Amino acid sequence: MGDNFLRGSTPISIFNISSLQYINIAQGNLSGTLPANICSPHNQLEEWIDPLGLGNLTMLRKLYVGYNELTGVIPQEIENLYNLEYLYFGVNSLSGSIQPRIFNISTLLMISVSENQLSGNLDRKRGGFAEASRIDSFPQQNMILDTLCELHNLKGLLLSHNLMIGAIPDCKDLLELNLSSNFLSGHLPREIGNLKVALLIDLSAKKFSGSIPTTIGDLQGLINLSLAHNTQQGFIPESIDKLLNLERLVLNHNNLSSKIPNSLETLNYLPYFDVSFNDLSGEVPSSGPFKNFPS
Repeated sequence: MGDNFLRGSTPISIFNISSLQYINIAQGNLSGTLPANICSPHNQLEEWIDPLGLGNLTMLRKLYVGYNELTGVIPQEIENLYNLEYLYFGVNSLSGSIQPRIFNISTLLMISVSENQLSGNLDRKRGGFAEASRIDSFPQQNMILDTLCELHNLKGLLLSHNLMIGAIPDCKDLLELNLSSNFLSGHLPREIGNLKVALLIDLSAKKFSGSIPTTIGDLQGLINLSLAHNTQQGFIPESIDKLLNLERLVLNHNNLSSKIPNSLETLNYLPYFDVSFNDLSGEVPSSGPFKNFPS
């Protein structure tokens, strides 16, 4: 039912189909809240004022409810959907914290909750889920911990345009990491080079400062890298010339200085390159992908 002009709430009877494996009600105009126990195997759905209930959908693999007008919190009882692979809540008005127990779903491949009003702390220094569960009753202190990286099937973590603070999770198996437009700060860690299979990394519109670590050159499968709208300083690392698959390099609106390394001429698949609004000097390279850029 996605990408239509549906309004109001979803008929509750839909969620009585326990064999459902795929729900797509994205890009509609649905509204209402997500009740705290909509995923309980024994809930009485007819009692809920808001009819957006998922019921006993233990076979559910894909849940798309993005691009609506949903409010309230993401219920931690989603952990009951133990076959879930794709979770898309992006572009709604959800608030509160992301309950760490959601990440106990070991089958998850993709989590997208971008463009909501979610808060929390991406803190690599805290303990595992057992520790996190002890602070579940204090949502304002909620943590999304590095232990979500123990979800070895997880390939995409999309949390952009929220209210997250803390550090970058060190998830080595991610293909996509988008934490743009949050409140993360500090320096980019050298450990970013551990994301060796990543295809997309977007850490733009934050408060990152310091230099871009040379370990960025270890991400040799990377296609899209954006560090725009930060306060990055220093040079553009020459190690970026190792990213031979790179198609988008976006470093605009920082405090980068010196010149554009000539070694980037080896990036033959780079059609999009933006380093505007920095303190760069010198001549722009003229070979490789740069020969096709406007002067």
